[in-house]
Parts: sequence; C-alpha cells; structure tokens
Amino acid sequence: MEYKTKDFQPLRDNILVKQIVIEKKGKYNIPRNEEDKSELGEVLGVGDEVVNIKVGNIVMFNKYSSVKVDIGDEELIVRQEDVVAIKKK
Repeated sequence: MEYKTKDFQPLRDNILVKQIVIEKKGKYNIPRNEEDKSELGEVLGVGDEVVNIKVGNIVMFNKYSSVKVDIGDEELIVRQEDVVAIKKK
C-alpha cells in the first residue's frame, strides 16, 4: 500500500511542514548539504492543539527540532513550541 503525506493528520501540538530550500539569488544562500538545509517550511497540516498557525503559513523553526517524514519530498514534523516565527502577510 502506498501512503501520501495528505493521508495523515498531525496530532496534538504537531505541525507538518514541507521544507523550503533557498536557492542562491542575490543575498540568499544555497544549502550546501543535508545539515545546512533551511529552517523554513510551508505548513501542510496542524494538530488540534495548535493555535495561531494555519495550513499555508510559512514558518521558521529551530534547526534541530524536526523529525523527517520519509513519505514524500522534504516533509517534516515540528512541534508548535519549536516554531519561532511566521511569515508576515
């Protein structure tokens, strides 16, 4: 059986994010290896205890606070307390 990220709902205070990789454009840096990946992500799903964060938000989170999900492309599970900023609209 094949599973996709959209088949899962995060629980409690967990957030499912798709990692955003920053490419070199002017002053931005390219991640050089696995350890240098961006700490930015687009929210794909939120648990029922998450407040102030919605699907579609772009968030910044602590680098070592995520758990990689091996279902799709660069998806991660992050706890709400590890989100340090939300992109302004």
